[in-house]
Amino acid sequence: MKPLVLLLVLCMLVGGCHAKCPFPCPIWTDGKAAFSTVDFEIQIPQGWMQMNLNWLREDLKTEGIQLLLVRDGVTLQEVRLIKRPLNAAFLNSKESLAQDMLPQEMGEAMFRDVQADSAKLNPRLIQGAPATIGGSSGFVVVYSYVNNDGLKRKTVEYGVIYESWFYALTYDAPAQYYFDKSLSEFQTMVLSFRPLPSVPSHARLS
Repeated sequence: MKPLVLLLVLCMLVGGCHAKCPFPCPIWTDGKAAFSTVDFEIQIPQGWMQMNLNWLREDLKTEGIQLLLVRDGVTLQEVRLIKRPLNAAFLNSKESLAQDMLPQEMGEAMFRDVQADSAKLNPRLIQGAPATIGGSSGFVVVYSYVNNDGLKRKTVEYGVIYESWFYALTYDAPAQYYFDKSLSEFQTMVLSFRPLPSVPSHARLS
């Protein structure tokens, strides 16, 4: 039995995929799933699985992860969607962004956070450029690193400031085979991503 299938079976045995189970769970039908909240919407290609955010480490919860997806295995292709206040500090570098930053400056700040991450050894910047995310001007950064197990991985991160929030879409996978395998699906997610205007709390209750 394939590892991902086994995880799904275990998930069902312990009582469902949403509140109790730490395993990846299917969220798609008919090829794509429209995942939306009051904050954003995104299309997810078939085959990706949603991880239960309640099982994240506490330090990752503070990073503002809103959506965590995996493809062929929990340690293989991974997509994260992050939303956090603009003035919140990066997890490792403790830097923060500012509303008047240029896309290049935002990308440089993000990569300094990567360089400060003790779990990402020998980080190498491959590309940094402006990019349009959800109709707004942002950045894209591509880099490689070696994890603590000695495996070389590759990451693409898109980031954008929208209203008073910082959004990031990150794709991470082993550099050999798996990164290229699902890169186009991640790009499809990025193209479909839309941050939504803030709704006042009194309007949400009405």
